[in-house]
Amino acid sequence: MSEEKKPVFSFKTLTEKNLKAWEEVLTRVLSHRSRTYEVKKTEDLRHLQNSCTAFEHFDYHYGFLSKEEALVGRFTKSQDDIAKVADLLHDIYENVEDPKLCELTVAEVLTKVLAYRNLLAGTEIDIPTRVGSKIEMRTFKVDKVFDLWHQMKAFGLRPVDRDEAPLLLFRGTDFTLTSDESRASVACNFDPSGPGRTIYLGAREAIRAWLKRATQNQSKARAYGYSLGGAFAAYALIDDHQFFSKKVNQTSYLFNHPGVDEKLQHKWENLSDKPLFEAYVSKGDPVSKYGILVGDTYQLSIEERLAPIRSHVTLFFTQPEFSIAPVDLNEENSSQSRHTYTKLHAKTSNLFYKVALKHFFPHLIREGGEEETSILWS
Repeated sequence: MSEEKKPVFSFKTLTEKNLKAWEEVLTRVLSHRSRTYEVKKTEDLRHLQNSCTAFEHFDYHYGFLSKEEALVGRFTKSQDDIAKVADLLHDIYENVEDPKLCELTVAEVLTKVLAYRNLLAGTEIDIPTRVGSKIEMRTFKVDKVFDLWHQMKAFGLRPVDRDEAPLLLFRGTDFTLTSDESRASVACNFDPSGPGRTIYLGAREAIRAWLKRATQNQSKARAYGYSLGGAFAAYALIDDHQFFSKKVNQTSYLFNHPGVDEKLQHKWENLSDKPLFEAYVSKGDPVSKYGILVGDTYQLSIEERLAPIRSHVTLFFTQPEFSIAPVDLNEENSSQSRHTYTKLHAKTSNLFYKVALKHFFPHLIREGGEEETSILWS
């Protein structure tokens, strides 16, 4: 009698066909109020418009939940997809007149879309860049491709012609789960020492070497990251702050990132000369409810009450209408909801981390069941 075949568990099916079902479950389990951030007084709330047919077209055809070809938050190998991002960046340059709003729209696209493309060393891309009080198109070249762990990528971009700030761009979690890179990015979110912290420390020497070289005869660098990539960017800004810009028109940007632990918060607060960065969290997104938020932080929202996944993956700055409100860090970091989410991560991360490693990378687990963290970045 032949051995019965075990059913193959398809993570691709889980993340695509049943995405709406998962969204409904998360919405019921995680109340919307618990996913709302404590903001400062209402008069600081800014209502903005960024309506453009090209933006609506991109969101419909390439958004995270698109049925055609999702490019937001999902890795693709095709070099043609880089051209689609380049077209979007050009549309932003042509249609967003306000320099600050243009810079923010570009930053969100770089972190949520460009970082997930198959960027190779030598790739060039035109990026709208704030120069003083105006925006100019500047060409950047991929100078360095970092392999953080199991093909988890980060990129060092340098300006081709002029003395602009180099860009350190981190890719966030890829939930397609169809590659080692994607599975590794999911697993390290459960790192008990902090999302991606072990991976970052393992790659820190290579990152520092590039930062030192890239800023030697140029402006200080800017860090960009979304989701897990935002955590990596925060680690870089705190651990290697001396390499990053303190100029207003060369700000670093983080989106939908988890917070840091008390040790890193203390280190940040005691820096005498802090790099300049702005962080943006989304109303309804539980990811940024973990840990401690530092730096100038703002909540993004639209009129619609978004479910957890949508609030995490939406391109807010390309929406026709959206709002920005400064987060009250004292109130937010001491809130009950943040305490609950952080405590939940602390209680479950050890188990989830080992389960993820055992399922995705069994060769990293010793016979006794202990993870071999010393080779996580080998």
